[in-house]
Amino acid sequence: MYNLEYEITDNKLVISIDLDYEHGLSASGKSIMISSTSGTISLENSRLEKLMLTLYKKA
Repeated sequence: MYNLEYEITDNKLVISIDLDYEHGLSASGKSIMISSTSGTISLENSRLEKLMLTLYKKA
């Protein structure tokens, strides 16, 4: 997981991502990766929800 912070407040998921950050090119080289969970993650041990997120822009 990179360039991603989250918290659960009052049963709402709040995600924070720095949109100025550039992690590098995607495998195809067509996109610039900004943020990713790098697959599916569990939010908290006591919750059933899972999160999968990828944020990118055109290269």
